[in-house]
Amino acid sequence: MFYSPLLGKLTTSLGIVLAVSGQAQTDWNLAATGIDSNGIPIPEMTSTWVYNIVSSPTGGVPPNSPSHIVDSSGWPFPHWRANTTASQWIAPHPSYKSYRTTGITDPQGVHVFRTMFDLSSLDFSKYGFLLRLHIIADNSLPDVLLNGISTGIKIPFVPGNFSEFQGPFDILEGFISGTNILDFAVSNNFSSLAGNPVGLRVEYEARKTLGTISMGPIGLTNTNLFTLDTSPGVRYDLQSNASGVSNQWNSTGLTLVGDGGTMTGFDPAGFSTSKTYRVIIK
Repeated sequence: MFYSPLLGKLTTSLGIVLAVSGQAQTDWNLAATGIDSNGIPIPEMTSTWVYNIVSSPTGGVPPNSPSHIVDSSGWPFPHWRANTTASQWIAPHPSYKSYRTTGITDPQGVHVFRTMFDLSSLDFSKYGFLLRLHIIADNSLPDVLLNGISTGIKIPFVPGNFSEFQGPFDILEGFISGTNILDFAVSNNFSSLAGNPVGLRVEYEARKTLGTISMGPIGLTNTNLFTLDTSPGVRYDLQSNASGVSNQWNSTGLTLVGDGGTMTGFDPAGFSTSKTYRVIIK
C-alpha cells in the first residue's frame, strides 16, 4: 500500500518521514484543479488541458477531452465548496446551472481525470518525493492511480459531503524521473438525471524527502545520521507517526531544534556541509 491518511507509506516498525522543502510546486508543473501550471487561476467556464478526461461512461464526453472550470454562479453551487484562488472545481461541462432547460448532465459511472507533472529536476539518487493530496469528489472517488498503479486512495460517497476536503492522503512511492501521470477515478453514483454533475477538486503539497527512517520501540534512542543540504531555500520537516515520541537535531552533542513529536521548519542555512548531523528519536 502506497499511502497513509496521515503520513504515507510506513514501515512495519514505527517510522518518521524526513521531508525537505525548497522547490516550488510549479517547478514540477504540479497544479491544483482549476489552476494553471504557473499557479494562476483559470477563468470559470474555460476548458483546460491541465486536467483532461481520459475516459467516461457511455454517454459522456469523448476520451481525451479537456475538463472545464465550473461556473459557480448557479447549480451545483453552493452545495459544492466555493471556488478559490487555491483551487476550483473541474467537470466535463463548463456550466450546469441551466440544466432544467438544457438537460445537461453527466452519466452514471466512473470518469477519469488525468494530470501530469515533471520530476526531471529531482535528483532521485539523493531524494524521494512526497505528494500530499486534499480531495473533494462528487459523488465518490474509488481510486487514484500514479503511473497506472493504484495508490489505494478512496473516498466513499457521503450525501452532501462536497464542501470539505478529505485527507490528507500522502503518496511516497511510485514516482519516476520525468513525466508522472496522476489519474483520479471519480464516480457519478446515480442514474443520468438532468443536472447530475460529476466533479473533482484537488489541492497539493509537494516536497522532496530523505526517506522513511525506521525506529525501534518507544523508550529506545535511535540515532540517524544525515549530511544536510544547505542549498538556498531548503528547509526540513521531521514528522513522526507515533504520539509521545521526542525528536531533535544534534551535532556533537548540541541540540539544534526539537519539540517533542514533530519538528518543522528547520533551516540548515549557515550550518557546515562538512559535518554530519544527527536525528535523534526517543
